[in-house]
Amino acid sequence: MKKFLSVLAFWLLLGGLAFAIPVQINLTVGIDEPFPSIPELHKGPEYVPSVVQDDYEIRFLEVHPYYTLCIVDEDDEVVYSVAVWSFTTSVVLPSWLSGDYEIQLHPDENYYLYGYIEL
Repeated sequence: MKKFLSVLAFWLLLGGLAFAIPVQINLTVGIDEPFPSIPELHKGPEYVPSVVQDDYEIRFLEVHPYYTLCIVDEDDEVVYSVAVWSFTTSVVLPSWLSGDYEIQLHPDENYYLYGYIEL
């Protein structure tokens, strides 16, 4: 019986570790409306930051500019937003969020970055 419990504990531990692996969030560039009338004014990001999701925590893996992070539901409604300062390395989302969402990172420019997360 003791051996069975230790094997069971080992498998439960391995199962728990499988859920602790951060998931890379693939970010794409979107353009805010309205478009500038002159195409040369379109500014895009110099780089797209590496962002991972670990359960309800969103982590930034490198230095990034100031963003407003928005969580958007399937009806295109912003259900949560928070300021993410350039020195912020992670944001913990509220536990009442559940389901599939679009995550948006809005800098002070005419574009934004977006990807998809599941909570």
